[in-house]
Amino acid sequence: MSVIIRKALPADAKSMLPLANQLGYDVTIDEFIERLKIIAEFSEHSLFVAELNSTVCGWIHIYLEAPTLLSGAKAEIASFVVDENHRSQGVGKSLLQAAEEWSKEQKISVIRLRTNVKRELALKFYQREGYLLSKTSNLLTKQLDSQ
Repeated sequence: MSVIIRKALPADAKSMLPLANQLGYDVTIDEFIERLKIIAEFSEHSLFVAELNSTVCGWIHIYLEAPTLLSGAKAEIASFVVDENHRSQGVGKSLLQAAEEWSKEQKISVIRLRTNVKRELALKFYQREGYLLSKTSNLLTKQLDSQ
């Protein structure tokens, strides 16, 4: 079984959405399509999909973070999912390699990602792929009133 990694297309949205649902994200198809279009407009973002037998079975979204006073520029994986029926078959590894290659092309030498503490198998996968747990922190959000 050979996985094909390619850039995501707007037409992939309907195949990608159920994968977001597998991770517990509740997003409508219209929201998903709009977000996909917005991401495609930014050259500092890249979104790859994995195909098996002409069916999208995973994706990875990576973007360049602006450098800060405290650290240089780096890339961050914003989202990454493989269909639960295709995990542990090399799909995730292929997607991760595509993101790493893209980062190298952007002259970036550090990639970071966040994973929910309840995703224990994901943490083990990342560690097998050479990612080190570098920090534990709290993530806080505030919903702003729209004007």
